[in-house]
Amino acid sequence: MPILNSNINSRTTSITSVGRTPRNPTVDRQVQGVSRVNYLYTPANVTLRGGRLSCDENSRGNGAYLYGVDNLTAIVDLNINCSVVVSGRYSGCVFRVVQTGPEAFVCLHIYNPGGNPTLLDDAERYVRSRGWRDIATLGSSGLVQPGRVDSVWFVCELSRPGAVRIARLDASSTGEIVNQFLGEFPGHNRGW
Repeated sequence: MPILNSNINSRTTSITSVGRTPRNPTVDRQVQGVSRVNYLYTPANVTLRGGRLSCDENSRGNGAYLYGVDNLTAIVDLNINCSVVVSGRYSGCVFRVVQTGPEAFVCLHIYNPGGNPTLLDDAERYVRSRGWRDIATLGSSGLVQPGRVDSVWFVCELSRPGAVRIARLDASSTGEIVNQFLGEFPGHNRGW
């Protein structure tokens, strides 16, 4: 069942809070020949119950939880076998989605302390070297507001062949969603 199943025209989801997430990645491997880019995630069963979004570690689940780590770009594949990715606790990092094939994508959590472009540039070189196509790049810089928004979360889900939906969720310190945005991003259907 889709997590981001709301009417796209409303630009909102039915997510009202963020719940459980895995504590430590179960997949942590460096991309061969590339420094500071790692597959860093936990396979998970992503659920939405009563408005609460949760990710429970499950190797046979419907998605993955993508981590963010200092001085690193973390990545995970988004495809028919892993159809929803949740990535949280952003406070300046960048969430990026690129298309790697007709119905295959990669989500990136790019560490971006104080707007330092080094890892953004490294990620860009990595994406270009693979011939992947940019779908969306969403920042979180300036979104954290003490006493209101404690962290920013992103949920990315396959929505239809060759397209993704991405929700940005601004969460309070208790996990309640205080602001959100939902968008659909069509992929590139030709040239694969």
